[in-house]
Amino acid sequence: MPHAKARKETNCLNCNAEVNGRYCSVCGQENIEPEETFWQLLSHFVYDLFHYDGKALSTLKTLIFKPGVLTLEYVRGRRASYLHPIRLYIFISAAFFIIFISFIIGNKMNNADVNQLTSAQSSTINTSIDRLKDSIAKTNDPGKKAALQQTIDALQKVPILFKQKNIAAGGEKNKNSFIKLDTSNHSDNFLVDGLPGTLNEYNQQQARVSQEKRDGWFKRTISTRLIQLNEKYRNNKNDFIKDLTEHFFHSLPTMMFVSLPIAALIFQLVYIRRRKQFAYVLHGVFSVHIYIVVYIFILIIYAFNLLRDIAHWQLFDYLSTITIIGTFYYIYKAMRNFYEQGRWKTVLKFFIILFLYFMQLSILMILFFMTSLIQI
Repeated sequence: MPHAKARKETNCLNCNAEVNGRYCSVCGQENIEPEETFWQLLSHFVYDLFHYDGKALSTLKTLIFKPGVLTLEYVRGRRASYLHPIRLYIFISAAFFIIFISFIIGNKMNNADVNQLTSAQSSTINTSIDRLKDSIAKTNDPGKKAALQQTIDALQKVPILFKQKNIAAGGEKNKNSFIKLDTSNHSDNFLVDGLPGTLNEYNQQQARVSQEKRDGWFKRTISTRLIQLNEKYRNNKNDFIKDLTEHFFHSLPTMMFVSLPIAALIFQLVYIRRRKQFAYVLHGVFSVHIYIVVYIFILIIYAFNLLRDIAHWQLFDYLSTITIIGTFYYIYKAMRNFYEQGRWKTVLKFFIILFLYFMQLSILMILFFMTSLIQI
């Protein structure tokens, strides 16, 4: 890359420190004339772009094909040739969760709903049919009964017509199936079984009993929130499930980031006898690298499943299974290379770490699920 003209002055334009040579020893800025031509500006851009891409590719190549080696390089202080662990994690995790939430989870939710009426529409049809049936039972006029029955028959065909419309649009492969009306939505109190239907009724109920028999703070908080959600999603059970699921999946990036320091703590506890050699931050760097590889492997598995659905080749099922097994083998191999312990000792610690990790992840999932329940 062509260099710009060096300045005659020896003070750094960025930090005003004394510069000995072309680069400032304090901030690293090149001591060159600030005026640049268009071609100099373009050459800087091209250099920085390919320099970053080259570093990213080198980092990913070492990370994927040499388990544990990238963390060892970080420990040895060889860091200039690779991307910083946190910067790499942010980049890979952002790409992963965009694809995961938008395509993997999004497609599954869309496929589940493509041939279904909305819960509000289904509920309205059910309510109308019930009222028409009541009207038939109350009238003795045969002509009126016949007209009401025709209306009921027409309403019952709405889901089938909706289904056929989606089939014509290519929304469903199985043309012999049909939609059933969601009668589970026809319930006013699907969230508050055993509780009053409204918050006002609950408060009145609590006011009627003595102070000792009233619900405590925790139970009162949960009951209040359930009643509020029931009022919000009354006769819309499917909407409640959909909103809760979407909110939970959108909180996954935060949940996984929170689990990172816990994963590092688990590694530190399992390797506690080597705490002098491996500080907590090094376990953290190792955990970051493991997370990045797992994200990449999950995307590869999704790609194989997608190709299987398109090509209908069983080969992609085998490749997907091999990748899953390879993910666990990668973690074991990375542990052995990084912590440099024997095969069987590493295998034992691998299963202990796996058990503890899934335990803490289950707890986090419950906490974030409850958070989603509160925030929707």
